[in-house]
Amino acid sequence: MLEIATSKGRRPHIIMKRKFRFPANKEYKFKVDLYNIAPDEVTSEKLSEAVNKNKEWRVTRAQMRRIVDLVTPDCWFIRYNAQFNGQIDMVERNENAEFKRVERQDKEHIINWLGYQRMWVYFNEETREFEIWNLAIGGFTLKLDEGRFDKEWRGEPL
Repeated sequence: MLEIATSKGRRPHIIMKRKFRFPANKEYKFKVDLYNIAPDEVTSEKLSEAVNKNKEWRVTRAQMRRIVDLVTPDCWFIRYNAQFNGQIDMVERNENAEFKRVERQDKEHIINWLGYQRMWVYFNEETREFEIWNLAIGGFTLKLDEGRFDKEWRGEPL
């Protein structure tokens, strides 16, 4: 299901919302902001093009905390893309990062990270990965174990 709404902010733009099904058959609405389509210029062609082009959907921190909390840690894989380095006082990208299985303490760490302000979370519809990042402390990617993909998590649009 796809919903279209107009923002009520200073710069009116279109917001697309789509429902996705996640653990325990819970449904979550993710959003994408379409700043390039003015509310008075909405056509079905522009919307279908936007749906096909935008594969990253914005997830709220509360939604992500709930998704992480519902799934056992051994179902997740994590890759640390960038981390804060105190010696140089900046965030460094980790070019050689690989996915590793999430441990119980990692799951608690992820939930704590999602409590920070200015934390951005995106769900990539094609790769089925969650990108979580903050400019001050770094970021990581979460994905679920594909061996358990069918049983516990589908992440499919409704």
